[in-house]
Amino acid sequence: MKRTIWTLWLDDQINDPETPDRHPPQGFIGAKSTEEAKELVRIHGLPWAMDLDHDLGGDDRTMDFLKWLFEEHPTGPVPLARVHSQNPVGVKNILSYVSSWRRSLDKESPAFVLSEKFGGSIATVFTIDVESMEQMQVFMNEHDRLHKGKDGAIGGRYTYEFTHTSLGLITVLRCACGAKCDPTKYEDW
Repeated sequence: MKRTIWTLWLDDQINDPETPDRHPPQGFIGAKSTEEAKELVRIHGLPWAMDLDHDLGGDDRTMDFLKWLFEEHPTGPVPLARVHSQNPVGVKNILSYVSSWRRSLDKESPAFVLSEKFGGSIATVFTIDVESMEQMQVFMNEHDRLHKGKDGAIGGRYTYEFTHTSLGLITVLRCACGAKCDPTKYEDW
């Protein structure tokens, strides 16, 4: 199957007119259940990135989708993941699962750089450890509330910056308002 570069938005409220912030942003393909997300993967292959809610209504959980995704594609590549759930335990579970999957494939550097070839071009993917992603998730949740409805022309409120140094990788998340979150563990250098 030819790999399509696509991004998944998984949220059970994608069609709810009362929750427009839960609708898929421009450039994302939306699914409102584990089964719909599985069908999208069957059609398009693994997504390049995913933005995930945890609770999908009833007994449906994103963890069910992630477990299926791992069983179907154990050698990856592991999609980038962001979680927009308000369930803090769910956020941690999702990020831990994705991070464990990534670490299982990248024994040399569990939170560093992976490169993958997509139809003639190289994409460099930077991975973020669970603790750092949790800090970034708190930052994004705060700024999502502060700037509700002010996503800009293309919906991109956040910018990730990755800087290689001789000591390690600096990871910064910037909001369009100018605020930043730097979860880099400088004390470990």
